[in-house]
Amino acid sequence: MVKLIKFTVVTFFIILIANSACFAFDIDKKEGAPVIVNGDKVEYFAELEKVVAEGNVVIEYSDVTLTCDRIVVFTKTKDGFAEGNVKLKDQKGIIKGDSLFYNFDSKDYPINRLLYLF
Repeated sequence: MVKLIKFTVVTFFIILIANSACFAFDIDKKEGAPVIVNGDKVEYFAELEKVVAEGNVVIEYSDVTLTCDRIVVFTKTKDGFAEGNVKLKDQKGIIKGDSLFYNFDSKDYPINRLLYLF
């Protein structure tokens, strides 16, 4: 009987820890999180609340992956302007183009010289 109680308590804590680890992972992927910009050269301008990145730029935010040659992202509004070999991959599909205005929170963009690929 004591072994059964110990086994039940240990099992409960294992399940509790596993569920809390999954919850912590979901927080990192939630919308509203900061937009992390990676590239060969990344500069942050605090007074303008913007990030400028050049060369092999990759941004993964929520379920969106954006790659390009150069991007300017305004950290407060999460608006971005990408240029050069732009590729946006999301749930809708893949978009490629020369340039793209994109809001990482609303996932909205005006179609501007873009080609949808399915």
